[in-house]
Amino acid sequence: MLKIATALAATLVAFGAHAATVTFSFDNLQATTEINQNGSLGLFDSSLGTLTAIDLLLNGGMTTTLTLTNTAATAVRANATVEVDLSFASTIANLNTLLGNNAPELMLLATTGFQNYGASGSATASATFGPLTSTGIDDINSGLVLADFMAAGGGNFGISCASLSGLTLVGGGGNLSSLQTSTAGCGATITYTYTPAAQPPVNVPEPGSLALVGVALAGIALAARRKA
Repeated sequence: MLKIATALAATLVAFGAHAATVTFSFDNLQATTEINQNGSLGLFDSSLGTLTAIDLLLNGGMTTTLTLTNTAATAVRANATVEVDLSFASTIANLNTLLGNNAPELMLLATTGFQNYGASGSATASATFGPLTSTGIDDINSGLVLADFMAAGGGNFGISCASLSGLTLVGGGGNLSSLQTSTAGCGATITYTYTPAAQPPVNVPEPGSLALVGVALAGIALAARRKA
């Protein structure tokens, strides 16, 4: 009876299979801007089953150290905002079009807030900020063509990113000089949702066969009892 129960359980598992997922990712270390980084993600192995959905996450981060110095003879007040724009591209043509052909995909911002700077030459004329950090994620889960990401046996496709960085000052009267050091890095994660390929059916004894087995077992038990 234990073998029969095991077979029945295996059959239930086979008929009750749910959607499965497989994920690939990469993350580049931050490097001094401007950056041009590359990575690769896995294609979906079509032998695993039927691909039903794709979720692509593009991520990036930046770190900045900033020194501002007032060059005017009078004190000034200003707010500085550091911006690093990350654009992405792919070796898959349709995805590259969806990404806007190197249009900015992530805008990373960090600000000093409004600060007071003393007159030139004073102890408070200069201030250093940082590390100022910012991270971002762009979730791309629509517009992807499933067939572009499938291949028998799997494989890989490329993702690259590039940065454009800068500094915006509000206030200061144009009298603030800046010294800026920035780093940035990017990465990506792709998750495939699929229906697993059908497994070979598990043979389960028919009800009539089970009844015969039961009668036989009962007969053996009765014969053993009489012999005893």
